[in-house]
Amino acid sequence: MIEEVFNHYYAKSYNLLYKDKDYQQEVDFIHAIYERFSLKHPQQQRPLQLLSLGCGSGNHDLLLSSQYGYSIVGVDRSQAMIEMAKARGGEQPSVEFHCCDIKAMDFKKSFDGVHSLFHVVNYFNTNEDLKKFFQKVADHLSLGGIGIFDTWYGPAVLTERPETRVKKVSDSEWQLWRQATPRLRHQENIVEVHYDLLMKNQKTNELHEIKEMHSMRYLFHPEILEFLAGCGLELIHYGEFLSDKQLTANTWNAYYVCKKV
Repeated sequence: MIEEVFNHYYAKSYNLLYKDKDYQQEVDFIHAIYERFSLKHPQQQRPLQLLSLGCGSGNHDLLLSSQYGYSIVGVDRSQAMIEMAKARGGEQPSVEFHCCDIKAMDFKKSFDGVHSLFHVVNYFNTNEDLKKFFQKVADHLSLGGIGIFDTWYGPAVLTERPETRVKKVSDSEWQLWRQATPRLRHQENIVEVHYDLLMKNQKTNELHEIKEMHSMRYLFHPEILEFLAGCGLELIHYGEFLSDKQLTANTWNAYYVCKKV
């Protein structure tokens, strides 16, 4: 369940685990997509209003706002993540963060763009939940507004099967060891990723052992088209995330751009 992912200590370790993630490159890429596809009018003086679904600790959105001038509302189900995002946001008034369930959110306003990054959509495992996710995207987009999301691409998951991976990272405070062990559930198009995480405080030798299971549904092109069409969204572009190359059976990380029509 999404609400059970990221307990307090896993959230604490999040930025350290992904310190090698190139947020700047990803932010530049997302900005280029908004520049290319969003509706802009010469008389429009206000910054584009964006909604970020599954914002985590706010890395993408704080950069998008500070560097490119967007006004952003970020939402995440994890209270620990939202607290981190608010702390990191400081006095940046153009970004606000809220803890809420994407499937139940209602901001009673429309946005110029909605983005959902780092495979958030894959945490919605059932057809019913995926429909709710895409309907919330549509409900919060203005007419002509665009949505951007990345996803595990089904053909690649089945071609290059997920395998057990170990990651070791550290900083001045924490030393982390994490093993990710996947299990394919073929009939449901789901990969169960079982995480074993050991955290050691470098100063106190305090140890925390965490076990979590992230259930990730990989997606195929035809079903994405069906989910989008069912919510009044039109697919306008797709490709490999960051490279924008054509999707192949070896493309794990795909991204899609849709428009509200």
